[in-house]
Amino acid sequence: MDIGTWIHAHAGEGRMLLQNPAWTANLPSSLSASYGPGFPENPKEFTRHSGHFVAKIRGAYITGPSVGIITPDRRLLPEVSIEFGHPAERHGAMRRVLFPKPTHLAGRWGLLAVTGGNSYYHHMTEVLPRVEMIRRAGLREAGLAGWIVNGSSHPYQKESWERLGFPAGTLRFVGDGSYYQCESLVIPSLPTNPGRITPWIPPFLQTLFGAHPKHGTRRLYFRRPKAGSRGVEDETEVLKLLASFSFEAVDAETMTVQEQGRICAEAQAIVGPHGGAITNAVFAPPGALLVEFFNPRYLNPCYWQLAGICGLRHAHVLGQPDEDARPAPAGDASGSIRLGTAGRLALAGLLERELGRK
Repeated sequence: MDIGTWIHAHAGEGRMLLQNPAWTANLPSSLSASYGPGFPENPKEFTRHSGHFVAKIRGAYITGPSVGIITPDRRLLPEVSIEFGHPAERHGAMRRVLFPKPTHLAGRWGLLAVTGGNSYYHHMTEVLPRVEMIRRAGLREAGLAGWIVNGSSHPYQKESWERLGFPAGTLRFVGDGSYYQCESLVIPSLPTNPGRITPWIPPFLQTLFGAHPKHGTRRLYFRRPKAGSRGVEDETEVLKLLASFSFEAVDAETMTVQEQGRICAEAQAIVGPHGGAITNAVFAPPGALLVEFFNPRYLNPCYWQLAGICGLRHAHVLGQPDEDARPAPAGDASGSIRLGTAGRLALAGLLERELGRK
């Protein structure tokens, strides 16, 4: 049952605070001729975005680790209960036979947590924007007892809560085994379809982290030295190539969000393997070049769509295929990237055409 239908049938227990209609975005442009498996078969479908809402329900339950929102009469709300790789009817909350006694949270609580919200991309584009959605629904922090979030273990999460002015005592975390029941729960939808962003999110993040786009002159390469997947195997050769185009290598893990945002606000170009650090392109000035590296087994269009929203030029370079050359199973982003000679030549040609050498 969708949340609107449930609220209509339970007017005394729920209320819709904000509803915005679906909308259509401009089709993102691309400097790459084609994308192949993993990108929309019909790209025009990718421009259609769901609307968003903010609702309030008394007595709602929250479960983890894949965030599940359950009504007081034990119905899962599919719009805000997503488990990667599974339809709503197979969500983990639906497969549980027994639930523990819930932790009761008195007062009104704001839901920020989303499935995958401990990753940088989902934290920046789905978790944090829900704060703004709640504000747009007419609620302010002073009217809430606290916030339901994914966590506070990552430095970027701690930095975010500090910049938002959320005291540690006002945060409750959703993880494995979590089970809360809120006296009143404020439930924002995702800002739009999962894996996409809306036009108001970049300026919201720019203001939150004090990183507004400027004239772009810096050329940045985001590395993934500590990541468990999608590292670049032939990075030594790639770095030599990029140095000839005056790129500087950046390790995002060593920087605050504000520091990442401020260097990207001065970016003429951002290059790197597909990964969370590319999210920082939301801070880049319109017209900047964004280039992603992919292993052909796994292509993800989220930054292609982000580039379209932010007015960036987007391209990709494919690495060498794995031996079996099969696409990755849905949601499997593991595996490393080796550009190889062909990939490095393609990258050099792309940079020569779009940027030239300094």
